[in-house]
Amino acid sequence: ELPLVITNGDLVTDIDYKKLIDFHSANSSEATMAIKRHEIQNPYGVVITNGLDITGLEEKPVHLSNINAGVYVLNSSLIKLLKKNEYCDMPNFFINLKENHHKVMAFPIHEIWVDVGQPNDIANASSLKKDV
Repeated sequence: ELPLVITNGDLVTDIDYKKLIDFHSANSSEATMAIKRHEIQNPYGVVITNGLDITGLEEKPVHLSNINAGVYVLNSSLIKLLKKNEYCDMPNFFINLKENHHKVMAFPIHEIWVDVGQPNDIANASSLKKDV
C-alpha cells in the first residue's frame, strides 16, 4: 500500500520527505505527523508561589513544546474512515485514529520550517537562506 503525503499549504519547509516516508514505513505506522520543537521565552522573571509564599524564582524561563508541523503521512486505507461531506481536519483525524487504536507516530523534524499563514510570516520566510 502506497502511503499518502499531505502538506499544509501555509508553510515553507525543506523537510526530507524520503526520511519521513521511510520512518513511517519502518515503524509500521498507520499515520505519521511531522512535529517541530518550538521554544517560547518568557521575557520576565517568573515568581513561583504557593499561595502568597514565594517558593522560587525563575529568570526568563523557556517553554519547550512539540508543535504540529502540518506534514503528514497516512496509509491510503485510512481514507475510508473519512465521512463524505463531514468536516475533519488533520489534528482531529489523528485524535480519532488514536482513540480507535490505530498506530500514530510523531516524526521530529529539524529542517527549516516556517508557518506563512499571515502576511508578516511570508516576509520572514523570504529572508531565510539555506546553508549550501
